[in-house]
Amino acid sequence: MKGVNDIDASGLAMLERLVSNLEEKDLNVGFAVLKRPLQRSFERSLELRPCNIYEDVEKGVEAMRAECRKRDRSDVTELMASNRVAGY
Repeated sequence: MKGVNDIDASGLAMLERLVSNLEEKDLNVGFAVLKRPLQRSFERSLELRPCNIYEDVEKGVEAMRAECRKRDRSDVTELMASNRVAGY
């Protein structure tokens, strides 16, 4: 999310709903490269505060892979596919 400088209330509410819906489906959620104003918004949000936040994409992908392996999940392939789609 390195291109996002800040988020308004409606954007924050949408992200909170998205994260909540994904977590209900037992999917891990992580964000990488948050600028400080956006990170502060995440920290104030009860829904987004517990999300995994990584300083760079590579560290985030590795951490999510490790979490998938720990939980004995096959989502690693899906994670890598989504990573390629995002251009990383």
